[in-house]
Amino acid sequence: MKKENKELKENLERVAVHLRIRPFNQEEIQKDQSSPFEVIDETSNSVCIRKDFDQKMFKYDTISNSNSCQVELFDKTAKEIIDV
Repeated sequence: MKKENKELKENLERVAVHLRIRPFNQEEIQKDQSSPFEVIDETSNSVCIRKDFDQKMFKYDTISNSNSCQVELFDKTAKEIIDV
């Protein structure tokens, strides 16, 4: 039974999760708000999300900051799937 489970796991497709930290909108810029996202480690794609006095760590397959353009996002997330 263990061998069957291992083979099943190897045949499953994995869903990749990508985080794009969006740029501030005009209202947020006028209020001089700070981002709740803090990229902790770019090599491991770890991010800390803060809200009030609470914070949580998350890990993603890729992280794109608020300055990334659509081409960069496409290259990181979809190019491999489409260029088959």
